[in-house]
Amino acid sequence: MQLLKFSLAAIFFILMSGESSADGGNIYYSGNNLMRWIGSDDRINASRPTGGDFLDSGTLIGYVTGSSDAFSGYLFCPPSGATVGQLMAVTKKYVSDRPARWNESASDLVIDALKDAFPCAKRK
Repeated sequence: MQLLKFSLAAIFFILMSGESSADGGNIYYSGNNLMRWIGSDDRINASRPTGGDFLDSGTLIGYVTGSSDAFSGYLFCPPSGATVGQLMAVTKKYVSDRPARWNESASDLVIDALKDAFPCAKRK
């Protein structure tokens, strides 16, 4: 079952690629998209939403939780009881603190954020 989950996640991220990046790789969403979605989420949390913020915030929540569901236990290991809010806070801080990487793939940034915050124990 876990192999199937990992395979489906890999296929999902391959299919999502489509926009060319500077190094010739393909990306669909970049860190710039994440930053727009983060801004929308922040405005909603501050009770100052504007048009499109709810859609963008929902996209961010779906992107982060989808990445977590797909790769948790493989690439990173959040503690049991980790909440969506916690995953979001980790991702938002990581991405916001790295403007030099905003041109990179959104999936790489989300995964790196979660790997940094929740590394898996080394296997012996």
